[in-house]
Amino acid sequence: MADDLIAGRSVSHPYIGIQGQTISADIASQYGLPVSDGAYISGVVSGSPADEAGIKDGDIVVAADGQQVKSMDDLIAAIRKKGIGEKVSLTFYQDGSKKNANVAVEEKPKNLG
Repeated sequence: MADDLIAGRSVSHPYIGIQGQTISADIASQYGLPVSDGAYISGVVSGSPADEAGIKDGDIVVAADGQQVKSMDDLIAAIRKKGIGEKVSLTFYQDGSKKNANVAVEEKPKNLG
């Protein structure tokens, strides 16, 4: 990213349209979650790649491209490693069931800052 800025090129911002937070063991225990770490999805932008892939509020992402996701930062890092137009494979819990989805990575819309 720094090289692009220095060279005067525009910087891409990989985006799948989610908001979330890190799950801790305490939170998992308090809410009876199926895992003790991961990325809890607290918001999905309507019409976004995540929405189109079936990701919903309340899902818990536990892996991205086969690598364990222990935090929201892990998930963000996995998405940022992708180029625009590529897909990221997510493993997540939804309504108690473990699921997989390939989510397209898009350029973050300018109106989202």
